[in-house]
Amino acid sequence: MKKNYIFLLLCTAITFSAYAQLNYIGLKEELTAPRELPYNSLRPEMQLLGDYLYVPTFSGIYKKQLNTTATNWEPYAFAGQPIRDFVKNGDRILAITNKEQDSLMLASNDDGATFNDFTPAHFLEMENFNRMFRIAQNRQNPNSIIVLHFTYGLSKSTDFGESWVNLNDYTGGYQDRFADFHPADSLTINYGGETEFFSSYIQHTADGGQTWSRTDLSDNNCTHFIAAHPTNPDFLLSGSEGRISRSLDRGATWQDPYWIEGYFYIYKILFDINNPSIVYAAGARNGANNTVTIYKSIDEGISWQIAYEETLAQDTGGVADMVQYGNQLILLTYKEGMYALDIDLLKKNKPVYGNFIVYPNPTNGFLEYERPETVKEIVITDMNGRTLRKLAGNKKQSKIDLSGITQGTYLITFYFKEGQVTKKIIIQD
Repeated sequence: MKKNYIFLLLCTAITFSAYAQLNYIGLKEELTAPRELPYNSLRPEMQLLGDYLYVPTFSGIYKKQLNTTATNWEPYAFAGQPIRDFVKNGDRILAITNKEQDSLMLASNDDGATFNDFTPAHFLEMENFNRMFRIAQNRQNPNSIIVLHFTYGLSKSTDFGESWVNLNDYTGGYQDRFADFHPADSLTINYGGETEFFSSYIQHTADGGQTWSRTDLSDNNCTHFIAAHPTNPDFLLSGSEGRISRSLDRGATWQDPYWIEGYFYIYKILFDINNPSIVYAAGARNGANNTVTIYKSIDEGISWQIAYEETLAQDTGGVADMVQYGNQLILLTYKEGMYALDIDLLKKNKPVYGNFIVYPNPTNGFLEYERPETVKEIVITDMNGRTLRKLAGNKKQSKIDLSGITQGTYLITFYFKEGQVTKKIIIQD
């Protein structure tokens, strides 16, 4: 009996060890929103500079040295302030805060030891109400920075914040989420978010901001992030609500997206530092997010699969940001602080069906697809993720009757034994 009991305990320990793979590494309290603020109001942007990871929080920026066994986080700059994003040039730091008035920008001239309010008059001269969402730095010229405002577009400084000009006054009107210089091309800038009509947008310039074009407009809601390939400057990936899109011309145009099952909001995309053909994506589902989910692509973002999922006891709010250090993914959650995940724990990608064909599209009532013998189930949803119809796979039938579904744009997901494919279809009268 005693041997059986010991064996049961051993099996239980092994099962738990194999299940709980996320390693909590701190900052839960610092990243938890004050009660009067929504949990996702900060949306911080981490920075990995050398072997140090810098994390903006509701109580200042913290840093951690990653190439040591030390587990503690050090207060770094702007103690007690809700920092959303920052840029660094030597000992000088500029940070934007999660505020609507007073101290919208802070500055430190001594590497975080002291700081002062540095809000330029330019930020307030067009609006009484103002918030900033992103500050980004030109990799070729660290004195050149841009700020994305919620209320009047993009501002630029070429002297690290001493003076500013309005670069483009277009905003979505609802929420603005991303702005950055192209890492290999200081004249190319992309920024994006969501319009007041709940469609995504990306604003693109290839001449330093003299002229702009709107290169993304869909009923997909919000563009959250744009990632640049580390060795191919023309190749970008954008993450938004339920989709990931590819651009092969630095953001001037975007290809048809890959649709993520369940309308998963993509907040961060990372090209693997050792093999950029591998890409990781993380974010949150609309609603409770007890499960931390990592998507992975092995073909430069053409197709995607879930590579890791772990359900926690708490609602994390989803993954707000992610960086790679060595063989680890470091995740920042909205409600439960920071976690580390060993990349070796990610599942190997199963076969996908990226070239799976559906036709005609647009269609007026029927849809056909190839290889019916491989399809296990078919699910049709609207663009808000509501399921309209579920169909069992039929080995002898490759035709779908869409009658009864009104004209519009929908998602159709084909489930196979291993993996799935989602396509966007248009139904016309």
